[in-house]
Amino acid sequence: MDRARRRKEPRSRRSSRTPVAVGLRQLRRSGAVSDLLFLYECATQPVRRLQDAARSMGITVQATSHLYRGLARRDLAEFRQGCYRPTVHGVGWLHSHLEALVVDMGERLGRLSIVRSTRALAGRRLAPAARVRLAMRDGLLTAFPGGGSGSVGRVVRGGGPGEIVEVQELSGIVPIRPGAVTIYTVPRRDPLGRLEAAARRAMDATDHGWIGAEGLEAVVLLRSVTSTPVRRFGLAAAARESSQLGVPCLLFVSETELPRLLGPFSDPGSAPVTVRPLEPTSLGPDPAPGGRRSVRPTRPPHPASQERRPPGAGDPGSSGPPAPP
Repeated sequence: MDRARRRKEPRSRRSSRTPVAVGLRQLRRSGAVSDLLFLYECATQPVRRLQDAARSMGITVQATSHLYRGLARRDLAEFRQGCYRPTVHGVGWLHSHLEALVVDMGERLGRLSIVRSTRALAGRRLAPAARVRLAMRDGLLTAFPGGGSGSVGRVVRGGGPGEIVEVQELSGIVPIRPGAVTIYTVPRRDPLGRLEAAARRAMDATDHGWIGAEGLEAVVLLRSVTSTPVRRFGLAAAARESSQLGVPCLLFVSETELPRLLGPFSDPGSAPVTVRPLEPTSLGPDPAPGGRRSVRPTRPPHPASQERRPPGAGDPGSSGPPAPP
């Protein structure tokens, strides 16, 4: 019934409908982009053959023919005076959609922060107008002389190593490899002195920019093994931000506090996390002073356990046991 009413509906009424203007989201509809491109081709130049439109759009002639039939059924395109043209309704549809796209794209671009200039630390001495590449070092944006495939720019105000320089004409993206978050779980053990050697070995074997402790056992253990400042507050948020800036971290967490700490890391795309138990035997004995592991002296074998050799065996110049008489 509805189809019959639509067929009987006069073209003048259908053409008077107000086109619905949509933005970028509507382009997800199958064929929406092709409809716009075909009508644009027909509105901006004479299209006498579908082959010409297909060549310009980069699609097959069969696909172009299918597009035209669909647009003609919707009273958006027609073949008139030897050319494929948009109808009056089609011109209004095309203008409204393109204008809506312009507005939508402008709003989306306005919400994006496009950085054209920045400040960074000088990795080496940089002179004004020098070409530089930008990289993250210890979580700080650092400028080095020369170009590259990542983010590059030109120095406006130079400086020496460690000084702040201004960089403009930025292009590209700064490559940042996420920093690893390594967590050692500290069990409830009395005394904790049995874990001191394992904690020292963990700090020596793990690449980290800072150390954190969560839970009473972890705090007490680290106080006894290191004088390095240990972060105790906001570890989950600090570890995630540190990982995003490419700085790895090492956390010692009491077993009872581990589930609460791991909660923020369950989101997709969060920092790479490795959890290991801190055990006395897992990392070996404590190394001797000076960094070298002590070697246990070897006891000489008991004389009774030595194999008895015939006389002359092994003596210099002897070729073997003496011949029997």
